[in-house]
Amino acid sequence: MNPDANNRAIRIVPFAGRVTIHLGGRMVGDSIGALVLHEAGRAPEYYLPRADVRLDLALRAAHVSHSPGKGKAGYFSFDFAGQAGQNIAWSYEDPPPGAAAIKGFVAFYRDKVAITVAAD
Repeated sequence: MNPDANNRAIRIVPFAGRVTIHLGGRMVGDSIGALVLHEAGRAPEYYLPRADVRLDLALRAAHVSHSPGKGKAGYFSFDFAGQAGQNIAWSYEDPPPGAAAIKGFVAFYRDKVAITVAAD
């Protein structure tokens, strides 16, 4: 666990099952190697390996954000979905040691995509 500056404990565990992500009727992610990030006070987030995300359909966005416990996040947009596809996925390229497991993985805003989770 990694407590960040806001006293939110972070726990990252492998997900035993499949996670699929759809945007505008198109599958943009499909993984059996996802991680689940649990952070106190927040809903769990699914992080997919970069190889399991259709980044060929994405563009790097100019938007960035910072989390004390996870570091600097870069964002992706999916232009085929218009405004609904802007800045909807993010990745931490250099997280601190307590969140190192998500380095290079990609997560999506759950209110902007359809996430299907099927546990084994």
